[in-house]
Amino acid sequence: MEKCISCEKKTVDSVKFPCPKCGFDLMRCNKCRTLSIDYACPKCKFVGP
Repeated sequence: MEKCISCEKKTVDSVKFPCPKCGFDLMRCNKCRTLSIDYACPKCKFVGP
């Protein structure tokens, strides 16, 4: 089970994608994606919706 980068909840209903700036693998749950909740890359600090 993975952890959402936005809400930090463990979920199986998530999407894995690379950070647009550095390529670090990020995981977001569908709820945070749907609501466009901001996230920050832990590696390069890029912030996105």
